[in-house]
Amino acid sequence: MSTTNLVINRYVCLILFLIFNTTRSEANVALVKPAEQSSKHGHVEWVASKAVDGCTQTTIASNCCTHTQNNGPKQSWWRVNMGDLMTINSITIYYRDKFQKRFAGYQLYLSNTTESPTQGVLCFEDKSATEAQVQLLVTHQCPYVARYVTVYNYRNNPKRYSWYDDYAVIELCEVQVFGCQVGQYGNGDCNSQCSGNCYGGNCNSTTGSCFYCFPGKYGDYCNNDCSTKCTDITCEKDTGYCSGCNAGFRGNKCDQSCPANCEDQLCIQNSGDCTGECAADRQDRQFRKCCILSACDPGFYGSSCNQKCSGNCKDKTCVQGSGLCKDCEDGFFGPECNPCSTGCVNPTCNKSFGNCSRCNAGFHGNNCDQSCPANCEDQLCIQNSGDCTGCDPGYHGSDCYQTCSANCANQTCDQNTGQCTECKPGLFGPDCTQTCPVGCQNKCDRNTGECNACEVGKYGLKCDRICLSQCHNGKCKQIDGHCEECIQGFHGDDCSKTCQDNCKNKTCLQENGHCSGCKDGYFTDHCDRSCPSSCMTDVCDMITGLCMAPAQPTQPGSFNISAAGIGIGSGVVILALVVLVIILVRRLSSNKTDNRNSTHMTDLSQSVRREELQKNTDGTYDEIGSHTMKQPTETNRTDANYEQLNPRDREPTHIYNTA
Repeated sequence: MSTTNLVINRYVCLILFLIFNTTRSEANVALVKPAEQSSKHGHVEWVASKAVDGCTQTTIASNCCTHTQNNGPKQSWWRVNMGDLMTINSITIYYRDKFQKRFAGYQLYLSNTTESPTQGVLCFEDKSATEAQVQLLVTHQCPYVARYVTVYNYRNNPKRYSWYDDYAVIELCEVQVFGCQVGQYGNGDCNSQCSGNCYGGNCNSTTGSCFYCFPGKYGDYCNNDCSTKCTDITCEKDTGYCSGCNAGFRGNKCDQSCPANCEDQLCIQNSGDCTGECAADRQDRQFRKCCILSACDPGFYGSSCNQKCSGNCKDKTCVQGSGLCKDCEDGFFGPECNPCSTGCVNPTCNKSFGNCSRCNAGFHGNNCDQSCPANCEDQLCIQNSGDCTGCDPGYHGSDCYQTCSANCANQTCDQNTGQCTECKPGLFGPDCTQTCPVGCQNKCDRNTGECNACEVGKYGLKCDRICLSQCHNGKCKQIDGHCEECIQGFHGDDCSKTCQDNCKNKTCLQENGHCSGCKDGYFTDHCDRSCPSSCMTDVCDMITGLCMAPAQPTQPGSFNISAAGIGIGSGVVILALVVLVIILVRRLSSNKTDNRNSTHMTDLSQSVRREELQKNTDGTYDEIGSHTMKQPTETNRTDANYEQLNPRDREPTHIYNTA
């Protein structure tokens, strides 16, 4: 039954809304727009969006109302974001029935930013002295241009009135903002375009009448031409009255001629009095008004020329009758040369209308008088729309009002999508809400979750596999699990093969199993061959197998035939050399004592000696060897050494006499 009533109430609400809406020319620009509030009551249905859903029922049971926390807060607020700048005409509020004590003291703000709920223009503040004076269904005229509408309430200590509720509570059932998007008006859907004659393209959202006109135009729709006799063809928007007249004319619209005798045809716009000298031949009663005024010196104006022109007038020159500047110094605009907005760069603006060409950081709008959203990077936003050109870290959105996910690294996310540009360590996924595998070393791939590196002892794309126990320090390659290094005694990619037993310290190369060194007594790459038995200390070259040192005799004192033969042969050679030296010495001595023989005898002796020596050369060592152990028989002879030789080896004493 309750569900049926709720559905019926909804239909009634929508029908009432449609009936009410057709009586207005502008649209409810707040309908179903994003809304938020300072807090939320425990009931899930009483959210901020209930105040812009089109339902105007004012009982809380209808689920058409919003509700902030009702116990404790001293301030509360509700806000709707209309998305763009709107030309607002009026705002209608439906508050919860019979709860004047909570609604009392509320304030209604219009703004272009959300830095503070009380920022912007205060359209209305309730100051009802009694509970009965508080209107729960009320419409406020708020003729402003804004993007946000905020309802704010507070409770001071002490309260303004004793009948106020103790806490600041907001229970809005509907908030209707009637107006149109800037540049549009009327017909319930704001589909009509403001006149092209409207300066700035903006007009009244109900009537379409222009707020301002371009120079030379006037009227509600700026479709009337100012008089060409107006100074600079400029006139007031509503009346068409000229701010000044060209020479020779006067009157509100400069449609009357100055007296013919005014000097330079100049006269006062309102009275027609001349501003200069009378003509010399016209100083009679007919022209007695001619010489009442004289023209003012530069910098002054008025009928008595005793009022100063504005210091902002260019060359301090202004219209004598009105004091309006004919032109402005740089930094000023308008007939009165008002200062350009401080938001303008330099500040410089259009001298006629005050529009800024560019805004200083932190401002936007035609006159740069609106603040950029608080979270814009470097306080920069687009002049026309107010959208941020970039966001401060931690924010995203056109106005940088939305916060980035807490899972974003450095709180940085894409301004348009809100997606993290990078995840915090240990997280992955488009929104960085998924946890990297346990075995990952801090980070994993943003899209797939595959680990960039594994913790020690793990491998695989997600580091969910264990390295083999034979891997040194438990380290292996992430892709295939092959050990980076084997523990002692093993080799191979997975260190599953054992090194040869004869490898020194049982250590071998991981890639091929070759021993790093061999135990004593072995050689080759795998140390599988024994060194020769003749190697001293049982050590040989690992590659060639050659002994590192020759072997010593196995029995001390044993006779070695080879060594003995070498020793005897060496002794015989030495002895023969000694004998030859002795013979040569004796012959030299004999040559010195005997030089009496003839030359031909010497030659003959030399010839005989050469033949004998040639014949006996081969027998020298044999005879010496055979007589080595004999003693000489004649020890008292001077040439005893020669007596030991064969007689045929003797040579005549005169053999060298002729030398």
